[in-house]
Amino acid sequence: MVELVKAQNSASMRPSFLMAQMGDSRLAMGGAASGGNILRYMHAVGSWVPFLTKGKVKSPITYNKAVSSSTSISYVGDGGVNVKGLIPADGSPGQLADVLALDPIPTHCLLLSGTNDIGNGVPFDTMTSTMLTAWASLLSRGIVPVVLLDLPRGWTTASSRQKHFAWNTWLMVNGPRYGAVIIDATPDLMDIANANGDPIASYYYDSPAIHPGNNGCYFAAGPVADYFNALPMGGWFRGFSAGDAFNAANNPYGNKAPNGGIGFGSAGAKTGANITGNVVSGMQVYLISGSVTSCACSIEARNDGGAGNWQKLDITTSGAAQIWFYPTSDIAAAEGEIYEYGVDLEASGMSSNITINARMSHFNGGTTLGSAHAFNVDTTKGPLPPSFAGRAEIDPYTMAAGTTKVTPIVAAVITGAVTNAVVKIGSMSVRPPVAA
Repeated sequence: MVELVKAQNSASMRPSFLMAQMGDSRLAMGGAASGGNILRYMHAVGSWVPFLTKGKVKSPITYNKAVSSSTSISYVGDGGVNVKGLIPADGSPGQLADVLALDPIPTHCLLLSGTNDIGNGVPFDTMTSTMLTAWASLLSRGIVPVVLLDLPRGWTTASSRQKHFAWNTWLMVNGPRYGAVIIDATPDLMDIANANGDPIASYYYDSPAIHPGNNGCYFAAGPVADYFNALPMGGWFRGFSAGDAFNAANNPYGNKAPNGGIGFGSAGAKTGANITGNVVSGMQVYLISGSVTSCACSIEARNDGGAGNWQKLDITTSGAAQIWFYPTSDIAAAEGEIYEYGVDLEASGMSSNITINARMSHFNGGTTLGSAHAFNVDTTKGPLPPSFAGRAEIDPYTMAAGTTKVTPIVAAVITGAVTNAVVKIGSMSVRPPVAA
C-alpha cells in the first residue's frame, strides 16, 4: 500500500494515476530518450492520455513497455524467439514481466494489441489465453488493465478482417468478466461510408492504414481519457499563484516560471516584425525565423477553470516561420538539479502547415545541452487535430554538466500558409520534483 500511495502522488502536488503501457507500435512510438533529450511524440495513443486528462494520468516514458521495430513485432500471443510479446513463447522476459518489475508500481496498464497476431497467423486460442494471463497477473499486483479494442485498420484480406472483429468481440465480452476495463475507440476512427469498416484514411499516416497519425491517436485516446477523467480520484492541479515562487529554504518545490506561470501582468516583450499586442509579464513572444503576416498577442481571462490568464497568439502567415514564447530573463540552474515541466495548451485552426512544440531546454550560456519535450510532433506522421486542449507534461529531467540555465519554451512551428491559427498558453511550471 505504501508503494501504491507513492505511485499515485505526482511531483506537481496532486494525486495522479500512474499508467504503464503494453502492446504494439501504436503505443510504443510515444517516447524516446537519446543524446540527453527526452521526447514525447504525439503519434502514439498513450501520449495523448496524460495530455487530455491534464496530468491526472502520468505515464512516464520509462513506463511504456510496448514494442515497435521493423524486426520486432509485438504479438499478444506467441511472441516467438525474435520478438518481445506480452509473454514470449520462448520463455524470455516479455512486456508483462517488464511492467510487473516497475517501481513504483503503476495503478493502471494500457493495453493495445492484436493486429500483429492476426496478421501473422497466431492461433486465436493463444491470443486469448495470453491476454487472460496478462490480466490476472496485473490484477494480482493491484494494476488495473485498461484494454483499448484493436483499432480499425486497412486489412488486405477478408479473413484477417473477420478475425479482427472476432478478437474485439472476445475482448468486449470477457474483459468485464475478468476485471479488465474495455474501451472502444472504433466509432472515433471508423469510416462509416466504407463497406469493410476501414478507418478514416486521413487519420492514418501509412497505406494500408495501420498506424494512426498525430490526429488519429488524439481521437483514439479520447475515450481512454474520458474513462480516467470520470474517476473520482485526483484532478487537474489548479493551485498556481503569482506568489508560488521557488525558494530553496521555504518553498523548495516552488515554480521557477515567471510570476508563478499564471499569466500575470502585461509587461512582457515582443520581438519581430508584425508581432503586436500584449504579452504577460516576465515572458516574451519572439519571431525566431521566417516572417508572419500577423501575430496578434493578447491576454485572455481563462474560462476553463484554469488559474490566471491565457497568453493568446493569433497567427496568420503565407510561409514558413517559427515563433517562441519563453521567459525574458534566465532561470538559473545547475548540473544535477532535477526539474519537471508542464504547460496548459489550447489550440484551434491547426492544419498540416503548423505544429506545436512544448519543451524545457537547459543551456550552458547560449549552447543548448538538451531538451525535455512534453509535446513533440513528427510532421511525417500527419497533422495535429484541428483543435485540442490539455496539459503537456514530461518526466523529471536532470540538468547535464555545465548547465547554467533552464528555459521553458512553447514554439509554433509553421511550414506554410496559415490563417488565424490560435495557440493559447497557460499555467507554465518548472519545478523541482517533490521528495517521496
